[in-house]
Amino acid sequence: MVEADGLSKTATSYGPQALAPGSYDESLYFGRRYTGTNADGISLAVGKYTESESSFIIPASASQVAEYIEIEQGPMRAGGSLTYQWSADVETLPGVTSVQFRTPAGTTYTIPQVSHQQTGDVQTSWDIDDGLAEWEYAGSFASQAALNNFGDGTYTFTFKYQGGQQSTSVWFGVPGTSNFIAQPQQEPVLNDPAQDGLFGRSPVAIDWQACTDANTAPATAGRVGRARLNGWGDACQRPTDGPSRGTCGLVNERAGFP
Repeated sequence: MVEADGLSKTATSYGPQALAPGSYDESLYFGRRYTGTNADGISLAVGKYTESESSFIIPASASQVAEYIEIEQGPMRAGGSLTYQWSADVETLPGVTSVQFRTPAGTTYTIPQVSHQQTGDVQTSWDIDDGLAEWEYAGSFASQAALNNFGDGTYTFTFKYQGGQQSTSVWFGVPGTSNFIAQPQQEPVLNDPAQDGLFGRSPVAIDWQACTDANTAPATAGRVGRARLNGWGDACQRPTDGPSRGTCGLVNERAGFP
């Protein structure tokens, strides 16, 4: 923290002060303050003031405004219904006020700084967690044709903040190549526990049909799949090697990003 106390009443600036890239809060205090001691010899300070606060970002590069970007798409079957999903999850410094992204199809979408918002088939969310802002854009569509608004290729993300903005590109494809990611075609089949079934014991083990899809990662390539258990009870259990977030499902993915 940098603090300047006892500034002249006629002062209109302070600094310059060298600061590392990051997110900062600034405050300015105007006041009248008296110090002294009372009849018992206790040190005192009393006063009244006005104060203003704001925040700003010093970005060194787009990678220091955005900490993490994830793009995923694919069909999902839940409760017998098939939908087509597209989502982007972004983590930024907390001073970012909105996130926009332009798709390879040429459409621009905005994630507002609103905790939750739903418009048609799309939900957006924003939250602060562990000192970072978390932004999500999630579309769940009845028709596969809706995914044409997104597509394979280069996405441009723009992060807006007070006094400026920065952009970065994300290649939605196989890293280090010009190839697109092959879409897995085999639909995962969960055998047990069954949909809406009663599972009369705990702990619970998930059982599914083997993955034979050539478009998923081979068994020797990084993390092949993930199984997740989420629930509403107090004792929701997860596999010990599972991720810390997400909804129930099995996902086969190919390693490749550094």
